[in-house]
Amino acid sequence: MTNSSLKPDQNQLTIFVHPWYEALNELENTTRCEFGLTLKPSKEATGLKSIEWAAGLYEGEGYLTYDSNAKKWLLGIEMTDADVLQEFHQTVEVGRFRGPYMRPRDTNNFNKKPTYFWAVRKKADIFKVICDFYPYMGERRRAKFDEFLTTYGN
Repeated sequence: MTNSSLKPDQNQLTIFVHPWYEALNELENTTRCEFGLTLKPSKEATGLKSIEWAAGLYEGEGYLTYDSNAKKWLLGIEMTDADVLQEFHQTVEVGRFRGPYMRPRDTNNFNKKPTYFWAVRKKADIFKVICDFYPYMGERRRAKFDEFLTTYGN
């Protein structure tokens, strides 16, 4: 004897499907034209970089330190790619770009490249960069930014 009833069992649990998941599945089955998505022109296509790009570069290459002798904060990046650092400088619109420099320890080694620096020493400019970058930083960088922000008003 088989149970061929088409009614669902009253004791059977139903699986909850979140509305977000259903909407995502609909989008996967919809072309961009049907959805009405308009593509924005990329800033990178014209050579301009976004603040998110700059924050990512800073996350990987940058530093924020307090010089106790000068009693000043220093936010900067040191790297061998001048073109990348110039784009960064143009994007953040503060600080100074300098270089090329050969590190004293590198003068006898012909395989070493010259380095370039971008740095900010003015508290107001550091504050501006931190405000722009903060949402994109990881835990370690945010902790250092928080350290700066606690001393900013002093």
